[in-house]
Amino acid sequence: MADEKSLKFAEADSVKKFAFFGVAVSTIATLTAIIAVPMLCLHMQNVQSGLQEELVFCKAKNSDLKSEFFKLDKMEEKQKLVEVETVKKFAFFGIAVSTVATLTAIVAVPMLC
Repeated sequence: MADEKSLKFAEADSVKKFAFFGVAVSTIATLTAIIAVPMLCLHMQNVQSGLQEELVFCKAKNSDLKSEFFKLDKMEEKQKLVEVETVKKFAFFGIAVSTVATLTAIVAVPMLC
């Protein structure tokens, strides 16, 4: 009987240690959750607001970039028009010089003979 009592006391002592360890772990887990969950929510909110600001910045830069592309495209069209006009001027000048040279040759050759 004494043996049985000592076994029960040993089992009760073991269960006490197990229960104390379980309560301690659950208390630490609860306190960690009480502290960690709000901190995690705050961190996620900060990240989300930072991303929102970056998104607004990127959208603004994107619209600026689009307007710059349109300006560049218009400038290229104007530049092409200027180049075409320049080529036309050179062509006209070349035709004029060639016409003057031909007329000069027509008039000057008979005078030399």
